[in-house]
Amino acid sequence: MIISSRANVYFYSGLKSSNAMLIIYKKEKVLITDSRYEEAARKTGLNVAVAKGGSDLCDVALEILSQLKSEIIAYEDYDMLAKDFLRFAGKYKMLPVSDEFLKVRGKKDEAEVTRMLTASRIASGAFDKVFNEIKEGVTETSVAALLDFYMRAGGAQGTSFDTIVAFGENASMPHHEPDGTALKKGDCVLIDMGARFEGYCSDMTRTFFMGEPANEDKKIYEIVLRAQEEALNAVRDGVSCKAVDNVARSYIEASGYGEYFGHGLGHGVGLEIHEYPKVNGASEDILETGMVITIEPGIYLPGRIGIRIEDMVLVTREGHINLTDTDKKMKIK
Repeated sequence: MIISSRANVYFYSGLKSSNAMLIIYKKEKVLITDSRYEEAARKTGLNVAVAKGGSDLCDVALEILSQLKSEIIAYEDYDMLAKDFLRFAGKYKMLPVSDEFLKVRGKKDEAEVTRMLTASRIASGAFDKVFNEIKEGVTETSVAALLDFYMRAGGAQGTSFDTIVAFGENASMPHHEPDGTALKKGDCVLIDMGARFEGYCSDMTRTFFMGEPANEDKKIYEIVLRAQEEALNAVRDGVSCKAVDNVARSYIEASGYGEYFGHGLGHGVGLEIHEYPKVNGASEDILETGMVITIEPGIYLPGRIGIRIEDMVLVTREGHINLTDTDKKMKIK
């Protein structure tokens, strides 16, 4: 088996690296990297092979594989580069096993959940600081930078993804990239953010208002909040992800805004911000105890407003444990 993705290399070896492969053969593991990560790789206690000179990781991997009695290589088809695949496929039969990798990582143990809870609390602390400081005239980019700073200062190793800050009509684009738009009275403020702690991600979204919102905006907020609460109540071991998505989607549709909720309800979170399982209307995945997922319904009126509320939760046999402790009650600055 050849493991090439950063997340799985870390999961199975403990090495954080931008350039590494892991070969697993029977009960043996060989960690391949370059000189930049050699010292860190040796601290894992695994056998280490280092690409030196003009060689790359594939050169080293092929040399190691030539010494093993195997004709089949399992690999991550969603990650391995085509040029690398072709080099291995020229000598071995290639067996894709991405789904199996993702399912193994889907259920978190106690240590993983603890890291994710810490990451979530770091992000919540940063959000609370920025909420107290935000004022008219600030730009989306400056608020995003401040959130990132407070997460780092709070102990995060980095962000889970590029922080999303959207004011007013920009919030109608679910993944708006922060720009120089200045905050003005009457705007909604949508913040989607996450911290990374000891390799593990958190994810949350909050929307609030700068000044008294329009009556329809208040109505939309309450619809999204109720849809999220209904979906959270449906989360438990054994329930299909499709069914949970349908709970929130049906409520929003019944409220008259179904066409304005276009994305899936959520996703798994872990070493990567989007992991198994998928929580959407087409998903065939089933929730299991130990999975960590997001529940994030939203309503987006093009060119006017967008409201999303997102929590990250741990699936349990009886229901769920919410790992996001930031208040969701409608806030007006």
